[in-house]
Amino acid sequence: MPSRKELSLDEFQVISEWYHSAILELTKIRGFRTDTRWIAKQLDLSPEHVNIAIQRLLRLGFLEMKRREEWLDRSPGVVVPMEVLPEPAQKNIYKQAHELSHLLIEKSPMGAQLHGHAVLALGREQLPEILDLYERFQEKLSKLIEAHPQKDAVYQLIFSLCPLTRPNEEANKKENKEKHLE
Repeated sequence: MPSRKELSLDEFQVISEWYHSAILELTKIRGFRTDTRWIAKQLDLSPEHVNIAIQRLLRLGFLEMKRREEWLDRSPGVVVPMEVLPEPAQKNIYKQAHELSHLLIEKSPMGAQLHGHAVLALGREQLPEILDLYERFQEKLSKLIEAHPQKDAVYQLIFSLCPLTRPNEEANKKENKEKHLE
């Protein structure tokens, strides 16, 4: 497990508020405009939120205003492991992402959305392998997206695997008892 890292308030805000990443991604799309009102409209935010986020991104060196009409994403491209954050902060970030997704489902036409859903029975010991598989998928997806020269929209991708059932205490007790008897 990664050790906890002291984050500055700016770094924490960039991680915990979705629109920082969205602003950086917007700089990559065809037709991007360096106008905070335009950015606010694209992301359905207030211009004040956009201005504060832009100042934060500039302070951290994640955004470069190369010219008046050209902004560049200079973020390190490294995903901060959520484990460096306290659990309540992690939960808040994930809840925010899902709440945003709920809003976007209502606002966007279904033809512009892609959804998948499954309910699966699995063994908890499979979770590290599932996480590894997801990380490899995310890496391949990133390479595919980066290779495409004509980006024209910013999307949010959410992957969640949450237990629907409580831990099976009886099965765990029986398994531990059998192991003890061996």
